[in-house]
Parts: sequence; structure tokens; C-alpha cells
Amino acid sequence: MDLRAVIDNILKKWGHNILLQRRVSPWDSEDVVYLNQMERHTVRRMHPSSTYLASLNEESKTGLVADAEFVYWFRWNANPGKGDRIYQFDSTLPNSQEIFQIDKPVAVRGRNGRIEYWVCGATQEEPN
Repeated sequence: MDLRAVIDNILKKWGHNILLQRRVSPWDSEDVVYLNQMERHTVRRMHPSSTYLASLNEESKTGLVADAEFVYWFRWNANPGKGDRIYQFDSTLPNSQEIFQIDKPVAVRGRNGRIEYWVCGATQEEPN
């Protein structure tokens, strides 16, 4: 079974589009800099309690993602980074943009270490 194909099928059936803005400044830098260019990605967003991640121990690497407000699944080639922004829209509501910051990107690997998909914990940014 090709796990990448399975994830692609899930995203086609139940995914939605978001815009991803890459952070270019180092994570520990006080000066936060983002690229002006946005990338469109099809993702699956879930509440952590509805995923298997919520039941994992805090000590496990993947379990740390469960502390986020939402969990986003990305395709294998998205390569999301810590601090990147997710712009979430609700097409049924005008002016319904929410911005989330990726707290913990985790590459889920299969055979021989191949990245099959990404799971990212994200927390909503507070409006300025």
C-alpha cells in the first residue's frame, strides 16, 4: 500500500485549501520575518481530541502535537516549518480569516525513512 496515495485520497475527499506563509527568520529571533509570497495547500484540519495524537503520552515526539488547538495534515512534499503561518478561511462567512502558527511540524515516515505526510500542531494567533 502506498501511504502517500492514501493521504492524497483523504485530502481530495475531506480536505480544504489554506494559504501557507513561510517564516524566514530563525525561530529564536526577536525579529519575525515572513515571505510575502503565499502557498496554497490542500490540508485536513482536525481538533486534537479527534485524532490518535491526543491519546499519546506527553513524552512522545508526536504526542507534543496534541497540545495545539488544531492538527493539520499536509502532503509529503509540503515541508511546513515551525513558525510558518496558516491562513484559514470559511467560504460560507465573509471576512472569516483566521491565522494559525505552526508550533510543531512532524514528518511521518514510512519505509526507509521516506516522508509519507506531515502532521502539524497549530495555535491561533491573537489579533494585534
